Amino acid sequence: MIEIMSLNHFFDKPKRSVMKSKNLFQIAIFAFVCLALATSCVKEGPMGLAGKDGEDGLDGKDGVDGNVTCIVCHTTAFKEAVISQYNVSQHAAGAATARSTSNQCAPCHSHEGFLEVTVTGKDTTWAGVAHPSNINCETCHSSHKSFDFKKDGPDYALRTTKAVDLMLYTDPTKVLDFGNNSNLCANCHQPRNSYRVPGESGETTYSITSSRFGPHHGTQATLLEGIGGYNVAGAVSYPGTKSHPHRTAGCISCHMGDYKDGAGGHTWKPSLANCKSCHSSAGSFDLNGVQTEVEKLVADLKTALISKGVLDASGNLTKPGGKTISATNPLVLPVQQAGAYWNYMTIVEDRSEGVHNPAYIKALLKNSIQALQ
Repeated sequence: MIEIMSLNHFFDKPKRSVMKSKNLFQIAIFAFVCLALATSCVKEGPMGLAGKDGEDGLDGKDGVDGNVTCIVCHTTAFKEAVISQYNVSQHAAGAATARSTSNQCAPCHSHEGFLEVTVTGKDTTWAGVAHPSNINCETCHSSHKSFDFKKDGPDYALRTTKAVDLMLYTDPTKVLDFGNNSNLCANCHQPRNSYRVPGESGETTYSITSSRFGPHHGTQATLLEGIGGYNVAGAVSYPGTKSHPHRTAGCISCHMGDYKDGAGGHTWKPSLANCKSCHSSAGSFDLNGVQTEVEKLVADLKTALISKGVLDASGNLTKPGGKTISATNPLVLPVQQAGAYWNYMTIVEDRSEGVHNPAYIKALLKNSIQALQ
């Protein structure tokens, strides 16, 4: 058995050698082919057809950095400046925010209420706001309408700039449109609809049912427009609506503009420096003595209302006998007296002392005084 195995081993050895030689030969052939192919790749053939020219780029200028527009506002320094200005404003003070527990007051006296009505289009919220917060950055600002500032203008991410429905009138076509960002302000800085303007329906007497009778506290937008007063006939003619140049400037130009000396910007305090862009000679807001004249006319109208028994010595609505004015115990006045009081409160609560619309404000005051004589 040993011999046979040895013999087989002897005869296998040449056979394996032959196979090994064959494999080596195949590897050599493969290497030769690869070398031939590699050699042929480096040889240059004839030039192909010329390709089509590409489009030329713009010469001489680099493209505009898309971040340039954004970082005008979106920087830490800019944001901190705005916040410091806002912190000294009446909006930040929030003196009347607690009134938002009423659904009639919430739209203008709270952040939450304003957001709701800008969505619903109503002039009241569904319910009062139990825990209201002050008017703040996000009350007025949301996301950009678009980023096409060349076409749409710098919208500053305002919640709304649409034309404003006027709450004072039952006519739904009565809207106010300054045509700019001032529309945002007019949503709240307008008289509310708690009471009708005296004489609106042609009545000769007017029943006052509350000691709080009047146009409420925000008459700025309507006076700027040249409407909202009781236009009693008198010696002074009324200017047309939308006629005063301050209307074109709107709220933004005068109350914001560049921040300087504690005014302008997000303080919303009118800045004399901004006024000088139009009134270069202005040394104060009492330009041409308008504020001095209006202040005297307001005092004269108050005196006339006291003499008629409409106001008491403190300037409050009064009823003979000292009874409380209410729906069941109204103060019934001739329409001219009620209208004169309406005008008095409209101008007192405007707080501009005539600046918003001098011609219209002086006409209301002078004709009201004349009607009471």
